Amino acid sequence: MSVRAPRCVATLVVMLVVMLVAGGCTSNAEPSRDYRPVDDRVLFRQVEDLPGVRSADISWDSSFTNGAVYSGTVRLERRVDPVDTLDHVTAILWQGRPDSSVILDVVTPRGSINNASIRLQDHLEIEERFGPQPGDGDVPPDAPPLPRPVPVR
Repeated sequence: MSVRAPRCVATLVVMLVVMLVAGGCTSNAEPSRDYRPVDDRVLFRQVEDLPGVRSADISWDSSFTNGAVYSGTVRLERRVDPVDTLDHVTAILWQGRPDSSVILDVVTPRGSINNASIRLQDHLEIEERFGPQPGDGDVPPDAPPLPRPVPVR
């Protein structure tokens, strides 16, 4: 056996360990076999039907760079709380495709906010707030208040 063989074995072992550790960085649970996401069209209609929503342009995409994500813009009428609305929209979308992040801009006459500004963008952050998917489309009554970004305080 040459000197190269132990190095190759050691390299393979290190690569295997790195892959196993990196694999542990994903979501902690696979969706259950009986998990049936709510159809996107139904979710988008629920968002459009929320009180104070003037329009909603939302889509779902999955790419190598962004992963699975719902994204778009929700426009609100005057005097509608954008943080509460964004929280509720995120709860609705959590009923959708498994482990999807949410990247939305909520536009009001006073300015705009997005999910990142209230720390509710990544699917792990969403799961921490709303529990495991599919959720029920409602914000839990015991959920802590979300941050209030500057344009909407």
